[in-house]
Amino acid sequence: RETLAIEIDRAVDREMALTLEDVVFRRTGLGTIGHPGEAALRLCAERMAGFLGWDEAEIRRQIALVEAHYQWGAEG
Repeated sequence: RETLAIEIDRAVDREMALTLEDVVFRRTGLGTIGHPGEAALRLCAERMAGFLGWDEAEIRRQIALVEAHYQWGAEG
């Protein structure tokens, strides 16, 4: 968890990641081998919210966008 927190902080603070999708699919290895799990997505989104000022509705929206990637992949 600590390593993931550091990766998230770096992605947002230094690499200017603005979406959970960017962090999960491009800035970290979190999404590379399949769905990381609901708890991991929530942890990432809440950590990003601290930097980006997201409220609960935005956290849920960001998680839903990532979930949609996995649902789309399962249908194909």
